[in-house]
Amino acid sequence: MSFCKFLFCSVFLFTLCSKVNAQDSTHIHLPGYDNKKIHVGFILSINFNKFKVAQSGHKIDSLQSVTSNYVGGISIGGCITYRIKPRIALTFSPNLDWAEHLLDYSLSGNVLNTVVLNIQSTFLHLPLELQLHTKRFHNKDVYFTGGLDYTDDLAASQDSNSSNPSTHSTHSYYAPVSRNSLNYIIGGGISFFLRRHKLSFEIRYSGGLTNLLVPDNTIYTQSLSSLYANELFFTVKFGG
Repeated sequence: MSFCKFLFCSVFLFTLCSKVNAQDSTHIHLPGYDNKKIHVGFILSINFNKFKVAQSGHKIDSLQSVTSNYVGGISIGGCITYRIKPRIALTFSPNLDWAEHLLDYSLSGNVLNTVVLNIQSTFLHLPLELQLHTKRFHNKDVYFTGGLDYTDDLAASQDSNSSNPSTHSTHSYYAPVSRNSLNYIIGGGISFFLRRHKLSFEIRYSGGLTNLLVPDNTIYTQSLSSLYANELFFTVKFGG
């Protein structure tokens, strides 16, 4: 699913939910929902990934800079919510995240060349979050969320590729990154209580707490001191 299609569907669902709630604001949907201890649901997200890059003090004459820009991906998973109190909940949302990271290396010579490392990943996310909800108003509520996310890259290679990237192109290359990471999560969203289920729209930011760089004997890792994950999620949650 492309970002434009996901955005269009999300805006359509958000607009539809807003109109339904506005037309039926006097009727309380799912009145006992917040008093039930456990809810389950599923999530669909568009995400944007990049590395926070820090270059090392190791001098490499030909290297001018290393940068990383956001690249889109998609994730899907489930969610289990445990209500501690009507407005406080713990949420566990295991999900699979198909993503890629790009590292752009600018190298000087007779002309300025750019080498792009394309690191493709399939992440298993295991986030545990605490959610704080506002009081319901017109079958809606707003919530804030924060927590920790343990991540395992299921597609990570254990052995480096013997062929190094060349200039002027994008290359699949052994990812100089750790398979496992720990991240913090902050975000928020809005929930619509419809006649038969709850639908939520959420934005979350995930920042790395662990240095993912795994040094090897190539210019592509010797020029770096750290790589930290950064990920932005736009999520539609059904139930939960």
